[in-house]
Amino acid sequence: MSPTERLERIEQDQQAMFVDQEPVTGELSLAEAIGRGLKYNLEARVRRMETALALGQTELSSYDMLPQLAASAGYTRRSNVLASRSEIVDASSVPSFASTSQDREQTTAEVELVWNLLDFGVSFYTAKQDADRRLIAEQRREKVVNKLIQDIRSSYWRVAAAQQVEKQLEIVLQDARDSLDDARRIETERLRSPIQSLRVQRSLLSLIEQLETLESELKVARTQLSELAGLKPGTEYRVDESVVLAFQPVRFEADIENLERTALMNRPEILEESYNHRIAQRESRKALLRMLPGLEFFASYNYSSNSYLLNNEWGEVGAMVNWNLFNLFSGPAAMDLAEQRELLAERRRQALSMAVLAQVNLAMHQYGTELGKYERAQEMARIDGRINEVTAIGVENSAGSRMDQVNAETTALMSELKRLRAAAAVQDAYGKVMTAIGVSLAPEAIEDNSLQSVTQAVSARLETLERGPEAVVDSI
Repeated sequence: MSPTERLERIEQDQQAMFVDQEPVTGELSLAEAIGRGLKYNLEARVRRMETALALGQTELSSYDMLPQLAASAGYTRRSNVLASRSEIVDASSVPSFASTSQDREQTTAEVELVWNLLDFGVSFYTAKQDADRRLIAEQRREKVVNKLIQDIRSSYWRVAAAQQVEKQLEIVLQDARDSLDDARRIETERLRSPIQSLRVQRSLLSLIEQLETLESELKVARTQLSELAGLKPGTEYRVDESVVLAFQPVRFEADIENLERTALMNRPEILEESYNHRIAQRESRKALLRMLPGLEFFASYNYSSNSYLLNNEWGEVGAMVNWNLFNLFSGPAAMDLAEQRELLAERRRQALSMAVLAQVNLAMHQYGTELGKYERAQEMARIDGRINEVTAIGVENSAGSRMDQVNAETTALMSELKRLRAAAAVQDAYGKVMTAIGVSLAPEAIEDNSLQSVTQAVSARLETLERGPEAVVDSI
C-alpha cells in the first residue's frame, strides 16, 4: 500500500470509529458510561459481529441437510455423423450397414433431485455442532462484555474519586509550591540554618511529587474511561460524583454453597466447555456414520432434441448404495480420536469447575478484605481530617509553621483519596463476586438500540446488583 492509500485508510477508520455517536451532555453517570461502552466500544462491537457470524454459519449449515437439486443444459455439435457398424455374433465376419442414432447437433436439459441419506446424517450433526459453536460465541461475547463493564465500573470510580478531590488538590498543590518558593527565599536570605532550609525544601518537593502524581492519575483515569466507553480521546466530560458521596458498601451473609452451585451453572467458561463436550460427542457419531454405506435416492427430468429418440422427454427415478470400504479401516481410528477428544473436553470442564469454585471463594474473601480496608481508610481519613483542622487553627494562632499546615493538608488529602480508592476497590471486588458466580452484569432485555434505552436497562441492572448476591441469584 502506498503512503496515500494508508492515509486514506487512516482517515476512513477515524471517521468510522466515532460515527453516529451521541455527544455527552451534562454529567456522565455510571449507567450511561456502561451503556456507551456496550454500544460504542469497538471490542464489544467485534464480539457482537462474531456472534452474528456464528449465527449465520449455523443457518448456512442447516441447508446442507436438504437434497441436492441440480439443473443443467447444454448444446453439442459434431463435425461428422456419429455412425457405427454392428457385427452379428452367430454369423462372424458379416458386417451390417453403417447406422446412427444421434443428430450431429442437439440440445439437452436435465433437472435432478438427489438425496443421500448418509450425507443427511453427517450434515445433521454438523448443523448441531455449528449451533453449539454459536452458543460458544455468545458465551465468549458475554465474558468480554462482563469484563468491559467491570473495567468501566473500576475506571469510573477512579475518575469520580479523583474528581472529588480535584479542586482541593489544586489548592494544596499551589500551597506546596508557594511554600517551596518561601523556603528557597529563606535559604537565600540565610534566615535559617542551611541544613534546616534544605530539609524543608526536600520535604516540600516530596509532597509536590506526590500531589503531581495524583494529578496525573486523574488524567490517565479519564483517558482510560474514555477508551472503555467508546468516547473520542480528548473529549471533555465530568462524571456524576453522587455515586461516590452516596456510597454504602453492600453487606451480606452469603451461602457459599449456593453461590458455588450458581457459578457452576451460569459461568460462561463452564457453559463453553459443556458445548465443546457436546461437539465432541457429535463428532463421534459422525465418525460412526462415515463407516456405514450411503443410500442415495434420485429423481430427474430429462430432455433431448435428438430426432432419433422416440421420447424426447422422460423422467427417471432410482436408488443407489455406495460404500467406501476403506472407511472400515480408518473408521475405528477416527472413533478412537473422537472419543479421546470427548474425554479431553470432559476433563477440561472438570478442571475448570475446580478453578471456578476456587474463584468464588477467593472473590468472597477478597470482598471481605477490601471491606475491612475501606473501614480502616474511612477512619484514617476522619482522623487526618481532624488533624488538618487542628493544625490550621494552630497556624492561625501562630502555634505552628506553614510547613506543618502543608503537611497536614497533604496528608488529609491523601487519606481522603485513599478512602475513595478503597470504596472503588470495594465496588470492584463486589463486581468480581458477581462475575465469579456467573451473574451477567449486562442487561438482559433492551427495547431498542438507542443509548437512552441501553442506559435505562443498565441502570435497572445496577439497582438489582446492589441488593446483594443472594437477591441477584434469586432473580436469575
